Amino acid sequence: MKIKFVIGLCGLATFSLGSSAVPAMAQDRQVVLASSGGAYDTVLREYWLDPFEQATGIKLIVVPTGGSDERRARVQALIEAADVSWDIFVEGEMDAKAPSHAERAANIDEFCRQFGDRPDLLLGSCEASGALFGRGATLIAHNKNHFPNGGPTNWEEFWDTTEFRGVRAMPAHTDAWRQLTAALLADGVPRDKLCPMDVDRAFKKLDELRPMSGCGGRPATRRFKVSAMESMMPESCI
Repeated sequence: MKIKFVIGLCGLATFSLGSSAVPAMAQDRQVVLASSGGAYDTVLREYWLDPFEQATGIKLIVVPTGGSDERRARVQALIEAADVSWDIFVEGEMDAKAPSHAERAANIDEFCRQFGDRPDLLLGSCEASGALFGRGATLIAHNKNHFPNGGPTNWEEFWDTTEFRGVRAMPAHTDAWRQLTAALLADGVPRDKLCPMDVDRAFKKLDELRPMSGCGGRPATRRFKVSAMESMMPESCI
């Protein structure tokens, strides 16, 4: 038995694509969603889960699971124990395309057919690998106190440690495509030439930032580390 639904990026898209997606028999049940926990789940609850509960009467139980690796491991353990207690789990959109993902999540292609002609949905909102309800972005942020005239605005400038001095930080996710993509863009690779990805070139570019790296990590710890860097160092994290 596999987890019934998987969500691309985040959210309860499998049940919020339209009222026709909620069977009448589901009105008396609860749905268990495995997510990352923390501030992310607080926002998810306010803007998605609570409105969904009010609209459908279905109770949403959120299980905090930490990072993606931990969540995938727990999904696999549930499947192997034949004790699947989760209905939905959060997965990154790109990770949901991996062949190994199909071993953990049920194919919902049949479920998605009813949304094929919906003009208000993005292409690929509902596919065999999962349902997408949100898109995220990797942004460049800087401390305005250290850069009163403006900080780096693109990845080439992010790599410019002469013009923009300061410690660099990147997310410490195990799926490194964000960092590799940024490195290639900083090295002058056109957006339409990023794939197939030149991994060696990307890591070589990342090595340039090694002397200036610091205060990375998961979102929950990254805020603390940035604050610590600001108090201890004359030049803080970008």
